[in-house]
Amino acid sequence: PVSVVSVSSNASCGSADEMSLNAKIASRRTSRQGRSDQRWLGNVRLVTGCVPILRNSQILFISASRKRTWILPKGGWEQDESMQESAVRECFEEAGCLGTLGPALPPLQYETRKSKKRRLEESDESNNNSKKQRIDEQTDEVSYSHVNMTLFPLYVTKIESEWPEQGLYRRAMDIDEAIQMLEERPELLAV
Repeated sequence: PVSVVSVSSNASCGSADEMSLNAKIASRRTSRQGRSDQRWLGNVRLVTGCVPILRNSQILFISASRKRTWILPKGGWEQDESMQESAVRECFEEAGCLGTLGPALPPLQYETRKSKKRRLEESDESNNNSKKQRIDEQTDEVSYSHVNMTLFPLYVTKIESEWPEQGLYRRAMDIDEAIQMLEERPELLAV
């Protein structure tokens, strides 16, 4: 079930630059795919995203595509965009919302769940004197293990009824419920 608070269509989106950026992002009908054009710092994937804040101070979450959990909209920062543009794009592609960005929150660095699982498996394997390089089955490239993520508050002014990844569900949560839900993701609790 989708629990979304409607936002007035005549709400101000902020400066002319913000309105232009929102219009540019909203005109896209498909999501960017793949990691070949994303930014990396060594084997650390650079990720941006938003904490979408609704008018009633609720936080908008989206369903994860592969797991039964709620997450914040985020994704890879592409070479041809600013960090802010990447954050707005990811929020629109995944949650269908636009708005005014606040200042960047402190960056978060964390090990991916898949990497942690592999590291623990490799530790067990090294006890058996067998080492092998892990290859990502989907891309045939050596997997990344860490993420450097920068999130921005996004003060939502518009929620679209159609968006590129509309197969994802949206859910608005009160701040207390959001904090409780994020306890499962210790790397995000700093947000």
